[in-house]
Parts: sequence; structure tokens; C-alpha cells
Amino acid sequence: MSDVILPGVPPAIERELGALLAATIEAAAERAAERAAARIEAALRPPPPTFLTIREAAELLRCSPRSLHRKLALGELTAQRAKSGGSARVLIARADVDRLLRGDRP
Repeated sequence: MSDVILPGVPPAIERELGALLAATIEAAAERAAERAAARIEAALRPPPPTFLTIREAAELLRCSPRSLHRKLALGELTAQRAKSGGSARVLIARADVDRLLRGDRP
């Protein structure tokens, strides 16, 4: 029995096509493995915090804390005061920051 897969195609070209097919399959398998690893890594990553400090929100929005206070005063963002021990911290909802990043209006 012959090893001819493609009738009428010279053996040298058939070998070249076989090698190309094997390389294509290997590359596709590597890409699939990389995508699976990225999905697993994303699933294991902790969720983003629900609330952010003024500094954290300012870093995400790429503005100064002073600009962030201005956005609070204009009503573009809402904040909550959280008492911890003897001091109070201003916290901003992550959803509000994400909304501003998307460009949505309040």
C-alpha cells in the first residue's frame, strides 16, 4: 500500500504540505492553550474593589485628587463616608468610576 495522500502531487510537495499542516496544527494548539491559560488566570484574579479611595479613583481617572473633589461637587460622582476608628474616609463607588471611564453621563 502506498503512502500517497494526494494523487498526482509529487512526493516532495506532499511532504512539504504535510510539514506545513503539522506546523499549523501545532500553532493552533499553542494559541488555544494560551487562551485557556488567560481565562484561568482571569478567573483566579480577585475581583476589583467595590469602593475606591479618592487617590485610587484619581489614578484610574488619570486626574488629580483635587479634580476628583470637583467632580464630586458637580455631582458627576457620588461618595460615601466610611468611619474607621477615629477617622472617616471618603469612598467612591467603583461603578461610578467605570461609568466615567466609559464616558457615560450621570
